[in-house]
Amino acid sequence: MSKEQYDDIIKHTKASLEKNILDKITKFRYSEIDDYFVIQVYVKEGMKARKLGEILTNIEDYAREKNISVVVDFLRG
Repeated sequence: MSKEQYDDIIKHTKASLEKNILDKITKFRYSEIDDYFVIQVYVKEGMKARKLGEILTNIEDYAREKNISVVVDFLRG
């Protein structure tokens, strides 16, 4: 995945998620681990599983539309 593709996915995510969900995300990071493209999503303490699912679905669905295979990893921080 290129930097431009990553930026496009994050831009779409920020534009399409509700503000109350975005307020609980502290940052996004990108890495490649064992030939997998990984988007790390850092979330604040107390994030509910349902909200994590909304973030996951948003990122995966948009990446799939763009023919990009990604793994989404959630971390506290």
